Amino acid sequence: WDRVAQAVQMMHQGEGSVDPITEEMFRESRTFSVRLHNEHGMTELSLEMVRTQRQVFAEAERLAEQTSKDEEVLSAMVESRT
Repeated sequence: WDRVAQAVQMMHQGEGSVDPITEEMFRESRTFSVRLHNEHGMTELSLEMVRTQRQVFAEAERLAEQTSKDEEVLSAMVESRT
């Protein structure tokens, strides 16, 4: 996805906006990640997905900030289990 959307993401980056397709892809993948943790107790896998999202959506600043927050929360949960 990153190779396909990177040019569009870069174009919107300076505007502080996100194109609708990238926004939808982020929302769907984030929902899946949250469900992995909440409904299936797969926190480690959810964390790996969030880390992947951070890389894929790096050019979309607002989305990258959200993934950083998600990663922070999930990392703390994983660490507390050990």
